[in-house]
Amino acid sequence: MDCSGCGDRVRAFARLLRPAVRGGPLVRRSDRLEAWVLIVLGAVVAIAFAAGWEASTLILLAGLDRSVRKLLDAGRHRTWARRWARLDATRNASGHKRERSAPAVAGGAAFRAVANSQPESYRAIGRDPRGGGRQLGGLMDRIRRGETDWAGWLRRWDAQQEGYVARREARFAAMLDVAARLLPASFVALDLACGPGSVSQRLLGRFPEARVIAVDIDPVMLEVGRGALGTGGGRLRWIEADLASSDWVGLLGGARVDAAFSSTALHWLEPAALIRLYGDLSRVLPSGGLFLNADHLPFGPELPTFADLSDRALDEQWSDSEFAARGIETAEQWWEAFADEPAAASMLEQRRARFAGKRRPETRLDLDAHVAALRDAGFREAGTVWQELSNRVLLAVR
Repeated sequence: MDCSGCGDRVRAFARLLRPAVRGGPLVRRSDRLEAWVLIVLGAVVAIAFAAGWEASTLILLAGLDRSVRKLLDAGRHRTWARRWARLDATRNASGHKRERSAPAVAGGAAFRAVANSQPESYRAIGRDPRGGGRQLGGLMDRIRRGETDWAGWLRRWDAQQEGYVARREARFAAMLDVAARLLPASFVALDLACGPGSVSQRLLGRFPEARVIAVDIDPVMLEVGRGALGTGGGRLRWIEADLASSDWVGLLGGARVDAAFSSTALHWLEPAALIRLYGDLSRVLPSGGLFLNADHLPFGPELPTFADLSDRALDEQWSDSEFAARGIETAEQWWEAFADEPAAASMLEQRRARFAGKRRPETRLDLDAHVAALRDAGFREAGTVWQELSNRVLLAVR
């Protein structure tokens, strides 16, 4: 019996089972129990391998392999499903081929919902009637060929962001509804601190005559966006720039801009940099131009009860147990998974260089401070157009 690749297999199974050890998003109690059984079996495999019992290791690996496939094919663990593709590649590289009788990896329905469904379906449980298993199989083929499923990473980004922003799609819809009422059919929009292009994608989908300029400092986010959305049929342009500096304005090349959008991003700027950005926007936008910012904008000190209610709601919503209960991947898990992509290493190194010296601001402007800063910058109106506690859409009119 050949166990030359068993070490890689044991280590791969350890990575696969790690989300369960950490309390990953297992959907049902029975699945949680099954996961722990697999963890125990995985430990036995590791002991057998360490002891040099090659025959026992191969037999145990085969049993573990079938058990994990059964769990994944039942559609019950999204995090394991996306790790399985890497495990599959490890097996093929070490010469251990899948048995013909083993079921094709279908992944979890929750994973397939991330890959194929609208955001409202991210927490779906059960079989996906639209053939998500075939699509995941295609993803596995792309991974084996060294390609990256950028559209899949964008969908997964949107899925985990749902865990941090309650009713995220409703908030996006509120922004787009304002744009529909106040902008002409053809307009040019900025997507500030665009990330992988979540706002850009929705703008281009809702407004077929619109064009978008997406700006961000993060090379990883920009690469995901470029890979997933491309140029949007010539309507989407990507710019790598730091919004903390006014240099980004020059990179627009004098392009006409009618509106600016941002979502869950500008809180990363220090107050002084954010106030400067508002001034930059005032110079870029024409009279009547719009700025729409969707974010958690805190209540001021004059509303301590409101602030306490909001803080408690966010603490509960952002807890690890709540993410696990809803079967949602955390941002940390997203970045951990992305780091395993073959193309990720150089991008992550660039990202570390871009963010060197940057820190999360210790203080955040409350809503009243945002409104005052926008008015001081030259916006004639500023106020909330959609709200759920501190989760708001702020509209400013130049």
